[in-house]
Amino acid sequence: MPEALIARVWLSAFAVAWTYVGYPLFITLLARWRPRPHQKGNVLPTASLIIPAYNEEDVIGEKLENALALDYP
Repeated sequence: MPEALIARVWLSAFAVAWTYVGYPLFITLLARWRPRPHQKGNVLPTASLIIPAYNEEDVIGEKLENALALDYP
C-alpha cells in the first residue's frame, strides 16, 4: 500500500512539473526546431454575414440592400 501512495505522489509531482515547466520548455524547443512559415503580403480574413430575419417581411429588402452595400474586399 505505501508503494502505491508513493507512486501517486511522484506521479502528481511530475504532472505539476510538466504543466508549469516541461510543457512550456517543450513547446519553446519545438518552435525553434520546426518554425512554421508565415504568409507575407496583403492577407484578408474571410467574413460571413448572417442576417436574422424572423417576421421581417417589411424590412428584409432594406437589410439585404444594406448588406450588399458593405465595402469589404
